[in-house]
Amino acid sequence: MSFLQDISDDLTARLGAATGVSDLQFDTLAAGPHPLDVDWMRRDSLLGRVAPNISRSYYAARGVVPSATGPVLTEEDLDRRIASRWIIPARWRGMTFGYVWVINAREHPVPEESIEEITPICAQIGEHLHRRTARLRDHATSLRELLTSRPDGCHETATQLYEVGGYPPGPVAALVLNVVAEPGDHAALPPDVLDGPFPRAVPGDVWRFVEGTRAVLLAPPSTVARHGAVRRVAEHAREVTQRETEGRATVVLGVGDAVSSLFEASRSFRQARLSARAAAALDAVPSIAEWQHLGAIRAVLSIPDKELEDAIAPGVTRLHLGSNFLAETLEVYFATAGNVNETAERLMVSRGTVYYRLQRAESVSGLSLKSGPDRMTLEIGLTIIRLRQRATHSLVRLSS
Repeated sequence: MSFLQDISDDLTARLGAATGVSDLQFDTLAAGPHPLDVDWMRRDSLLGRVAPNISRSYYAARGVVPSATGPVLTEEDLDRRIASRWIIPARWRGMTFGYVWVINAREHPVPEESIEEITPICAQIGEHLHRRTARLRDHATSLRELLTSRPDGCHETATQLYEVGGYPPGPVAALVLNVVAEPGDHAALPPDVLDGPFPRAVPGDVWRFVEGTRAVLLAPPSTVARHGAVRRVAEHAREVTQRETEGRATVVLGVGDAVSSLFEASRSFRQARLSARAAAALDAVPSIAEWQHLGAIRAVLSIPDKELEDAIAPGVTRLHLGSNFLAETLEVYFATAGNVNETAERLMVSRGTVYYRLQRAESVSGLSLKSGPDRMTLEIGLTIIRLRQRATHSLVRLSS
């Protein structure tokens, strides 16, 4: 991003106004020095490098759309406390690839002639963003081949990325993001949803690709090496995707363990995929699920789908088919480590009701909560049933 940062700094000095460059989603790619009293919309964009949800509809209503061929001046909005701006499309070969933003402060307005003078620079930015988009697509293709090909194909791709592509040596980690919507809702993600920049605290080039309702990311060695950076990748990806879905779907994300090289990336990818599955299906698992923190659930997730039925004890099947509320009570009871008070609070029932339901669950299933093996049988069986239900739900949604 040094090219865009240098241009942003130069334009800020040249125009005497705060200037920045964004992608088509208005997410900040680079910015020159800004005053402390910049308006809230610009401040939020700078801090998180993610534009506020309102920004796209707000500026689209004022003519800032990819088809615009010239500068747009937006007036100061006193009601919303948004300053006036010049927004210049960064175009290349007839297409817009991003925008140059110039704060048009009331005290020091930027004349139109000055904006016209920087049009050639905006074209240079457009060309740069075009090449950046092409590079992201190349990375997406390589990552897809690396993680989803047959083992020999993955090995060949890894070899090419190291020997020809110059990919840095060192540990990598895969992340898988899933969008879970209700049946009938359209949840497919646009291919460019994660093309925007990652937070400054995430070093290195995070490769990613999007297909349908899933996004896959690969954290490079420099990201893996910095404490907490992989987690920040996950949080940023989830935040951007939630903004895209506008609250119409649930966004979950799985994080695989770091592995020593690209040759083992498919193992981290498998872990991330299974972690995301657990996050979507199990209430006890957080929306960002890390494989290393899933404990015994990892054993259940690793059972092949075709063998899941055999892993459910008959008593658990009777319990599930006979009483949904008894099964739900047991799930909450296990999620709270057997804490009856907390189980009652979560279910919004009395402690006596919880005790009654637990006794009924033992009677229906023929399994005792006082027995360690029986408790494990119940918890594993109910977990598998929940995973299978979510898998069936996803198949219905994807085919609708």
